[in-house]
Amino acid sequence: MVSEEVVASTIKKMVDSGIEDDVIVKTLKDIGLGESEIKQYLAQAKGVLGQKEIFHAKSSEDAYATQELLHTVTHNKLEEHSGKIDEMHQDVSRLHEKIDALSGEPSNQSLASQLALLNQKIFDLEKQVLDLKAMVSASKSLLEKILETNRKIVEKI
Repeated sequence: MVSEEVVASTIKKMVDSGIEDDVIVKTLKDIGLGESEIKQYLAQAKGVLGQKEIFHAKSSEDAYATQELLHTVTHNKLEEHSGKIDEMHQDVSRLHEKIDALSGEPSNQSLASQLALLNQKIFDLEKQVLDLKAMVSASKSLLEKILETNRKIVEKI
């Protein structure tokens, strides 16, 4: 973990540059500081204790320490995003499973073509029924004529 000097000077720089307290607090939580430590550092950085600068460090050391702090925060954020990406991957996998389950059902186009085929078969059956009716009617008519003829023959005898 980074030293107290580095944290204090970095917080001071963040306060001086106008970064909101919420952002600073979140950053400090990301590097593992507790609530009481964060409040103490913020109070020191804002001069509540009456000091302009808490710690002095050489500019190159200060820049290195700031970079180290930012690296730690970045690393923590990357780990957090990695977890979110894993969750997203699982959600997408579940979604693909649901889509695959739905794709087993017939599509609207398939149902429409099956319906058209059934309609054609019904039309053909209606045509055949009409033809059969005509044949039955013709057969009935012939049988009636045959019976009439037979009756006339029987009457003559």
